[in-house]
Amino acid sequence: MKFRRIASELEELLQDFHALSILGPRQVGKITLSQEIAIKLDKEAIY
Repeated sequence: MKFRRIASELEELLQDFHALSILGPRQVGKITLSQEIAIKLDKEAIY
């Protein structure tokens, strides 16, 4: 599933960078993806 692949790539990037930007068209799950990663990593996030 693309969601899992993208999530794992973003988690790896967050080890090196303090901020990431997720870009894409409306209603494709950008906020849902970022919320899931924030919960999994137990970190504060700003949307």
